[in-house]
Amino acid sequence: MDNKYEIEIVINEELSEENLNIIKRYWFLDNDKFIETPSKIGKAFGLSGFEVSKIAKKFSYLKITRSCSDCESIEELKADTITIAKAYLKPSWICSNCIKENQQAESERLAHEQKLLLENRANKFAKAISEQSWYKLNRKDLKLLSQMLQAPSTQVLIKRLIELKEKKYWSILYRADEYGLVDLVKNNKNYIIEHYPLHNLEDHIKPYINPSINPQTTTKQTLSKLSFRMLKNKKRSSSDDPLNNGTFIPEQDIIIKAGVLHSYLLYPRENGDVHLSITPVDQIGRYKNYPRSGGPKPIGDVIDEWND
Repeated sequence: MDNKYEIEIVINEELSEENLNIIKRYWFLDNDKFIETPSKIGKAFGLSGFEVSKIAKKFSYLKITRSCSDCESIEELKADTITIAKAYLKPSWICSNCIKENQQAESERLAHEQKLLLENRANKFAKAISEQSWYKLNRKDLKLLSQMLQAPSTQVLIKRLIELKEKKYWSILYRADEYGLVDLVKNNKNYIIEHYPLHNLEDHIKPYINPSINPQTTTKQTLSKLSFRMLKNKKRSSSDDPLNNGTFIPEQDIIIKAGVLHSYLLYPRENGDVHLSITPVDQIGRYKNYPRSGGPKPIGDVIDEWND
């Protein structure tokens, strides 16, 4: 195109002379600028600016033919308001295809930045763990850092630091970021907008902060025997209802191994309850003297209780 753009007023139907004049004045351009506002036009006809815009939109539109500022492809555009027309007439206007391409490129750029950010954070934290960087802070500062990182959000953290008006807290936070105990994300104005503490930081620093506390290892006993009382179903009303039902909570972990021969025993009680016992056959001797929870007691225990 020789010109930057070409415009044409398209009128939808036969109009009264008044409406035709309104539309011509509404779309009148001089040096790429709309000369009159709807309010100014309306005063000449006893109308509001809104009514003028409504007439122009209902009975006409501006057809704009112009090239994209990026790819230079020729586009034919339709504007039914001055606001839309102004956007199309901007020298920097780009077509919808270029907008999509730019958005895609921006999306890919942000995704790449996010990937690098996560990789850098992971490397930063891995280095901190490898070097045990928490020892670079003294115990007092580490305790203060731990308290600061209890904040439910970055916004709350920053707000509290500002309220404290103590430079030492900021110093601790920035040193923690340097040592890899926390990752501070900043915007282009160097303001902190997000913070990510080292995963399981509390577990790492606890032995250092509290040297008197030695980590204790506990072994949880496991059994391969299952034994519990099945209560009578007092609400049983038909043969389809279960004889016994209920729930139970094991006091220890119970392991039943596949391929191992097990023995099961049912001990009926006078009240309708049933005691179930499942034991690996090769361990029956090991458990034969163990009392069953809710089951009969060994005779020796009964005699001792009686004598007491």
